[in-house]
Amino acid sequence: MKEVNDNSPLKTDDKDSRVIADIIRPGCALTLIVPEGEAAYLRRLTNARERHMGEQTTLLNQLQQLVFLISRSSKPC
Repeated sequence: MKEVNDNSPLKTDDKDSRVIADIIRPGCALTLIVPEGEAAYLRRLTNARERHMGEQTTLLNQLQQLVFLISRSSKPC
């Protein structure tokens, strides 16, 4: 949006506030929906699952690396 207004890559507080005002004025801003109740609980569960899946992938990669290093060091030269 900043580049559309004046095609300048500079980041200044004055320019940023003007861009924010221009976005909000015509109603182009997104509305924020904060989930409550069951939807909030489901969101927390989903975020926890994604976090744990990432942790699982990290641990599996570390395990594979250790197995590779152990198998490599146990071979006679």
